[in-house]
Amino acid sequence: MRFFFLATSILLMISCNNNPCSNPGKGENFILSDASKSYLLQYENADTIIFIDKSGNEVPFSVSGIEDFTSEYQFSGICQNDPSRNQTFIGSSQVIQLFLSNPSEISEPLYVTLSELPAPPDNNNVKETLDITLGDLFSNDKHRFAH
Repeated sequence: MRFFFLATSILLMISCNNNPCSNPGKGENFILSDASKSYLLQYENADTIIFIDKSGNEVPFSVSGIEDFTSEYQFSGICQNDPSRNQTFIGSSQVIQLFLSNPSEISEPLYVTLSELPAPPDNNNVKETLDITLGDLFSNDKHRFAH
């Protein structure tokens, strides 16, 4: 009886580990379109970008750098082997970040980030986004490649 229980337990553990939905699936690797890249790359050789505030005053920001790197993303989607379950998918996305600073206006640099990520499950289109953040959106990213 003890052997039967042990054999059944091992069989159950092995069958649970063979569930393809529990293993991450391969997501797409996204590369930004040339049209999208041109929005940020036109500032690559600039020293200063000037914004106009609500009062019409010029507010200069120094361009302190630009990076083009690949970042990993994860999302949950429907498992192809079992549509009643979800599965994690892992892929990569090209990201371009422009760094702007003006210490007299704000203490941290502005990060202008252009990236492409998969669209939500109810939309089959790819989503390119332009985000402006105070501080680095990708500060925990281990895979960063500067060009």
